[in-house]
Amino acid sequence: MNERRIGLPHPSTVKCADMLQKKWDTAGNQPLPPGQGGRATPESVGIKDPGDGIRLIFIGDHGGIEDPAPQKAVAAALAEETVGSNPPAAIVSVGDAVYFYGDPGQYMPQFWQPYSVVKCPIVGVPGNHDGDPTDNLPGAGIVTWMANWCDPQGPRLPQGDPQGEFGRDTQTQPYCYWTLSLKAVTLIGLYSNVASGGMLDATQIAWLTGELKAAASGVPVIIYLHHPPYSVDAYHGGSVGMGADLDGCFEAAGRWADLVIAGHIHDQQSFLRARAGGSTRYLVVGNSGYHNLHAIAGDYTPGMQLQGGIFCEYAYADSYGYLKLTASGGKLAGEFVQVALDGTVTRNAYAFTQ
Repeated sequence: MNERRIGLPHPSTVKCADMLQKKWDTAGNQPLPPGQGGRATPESVGIKDPGDGIRLIFIGDHGGIEDPAPQKAVAAALAEETVGSNPPAAIVSVGDAVYFYGDPGQYMPQFWQPYSVVKCPIVGVPGNHDGDPTDNLPGAGIVTWMANWCDPQGPRLPQGDPQGEFGRDTQTQPYCYWTLSLKAVTLIGLYSNVASGGMLDATQIAWLTGELKAAASGVPVIIYLHHPPYSVDAYHGGSVGMGADLDGCFEAAGRWADLVIAGHIHDQQSFLRARAGGSTRYLVVGNSGYHNLHAIAGDYTPGMQLQGGIFCEYAYADSYGYLKLTASGGKLAGEFVQVALDGTVTRNAYAFTQ
């Protein structure tokens, strides 16, 4: 079940171009819960929207099975972010909160307990490990994810914490794929299911197209999901199918996202893609707590052009971390933060404006 790179080629023998175009199987997707796809207000998920200048933090692949030390180091750094005069409005997960396959018994040690120190709303979408019931445990997979993240009777104490020891309640977002319209930014979360390369079904594609058309003009749009369209890691690679699904929606809607944020790859990466009328930046933030990091392909150099109009500006796989964003004046300013196992935090490791 774990993702150690035993027997895989050494990163120096893996080429960026091969990983960018790697094709993955799209079989094995699981049925979606009924009634998915919709919008939520900030208040309904416990978020206070300050308007211009809102701060958000994105995390991915943050479950802490086998070795909880990386997860605890990142959670401690996030706790520091949530105190002070200008805390983030929310932490947004791009999936894989619990390893390996949505085990109900792992939510307490891998999610509720480690994030008890983080005094901030947490919202998000499922990853492949959150939605996959492969372990055949009762209620595993997307059912358990929905119970913890989309609790219709919440907020209430999560199962396994009857005394409220860890200070967090179940989360009340309405859907596993959904839109949250804030004053300074529109967030559209997608569930790319459990296939190795991810896949959006026809219903979710039609819904995304409609949400892009409806998004407020002059306000940046962020799409976040688990499987990344682009990656130059030496293990998974990017998902051609996911990129094609998104492109089809962008073109049909006549509206492109400003940022696409994904996880699945256990490192940090940034790609800038030129397009008619502007550019879209694609980010990977999948190093927020799972112990095993995914090395970068051997021929990567900062700023390299991988194919027509796509540049890999940043790729780093030597520590854990998260992504900080600020939406202000119709622009997005972001920075990757790196967190070492000893708790050392490197801020502004890579910064951009979109």
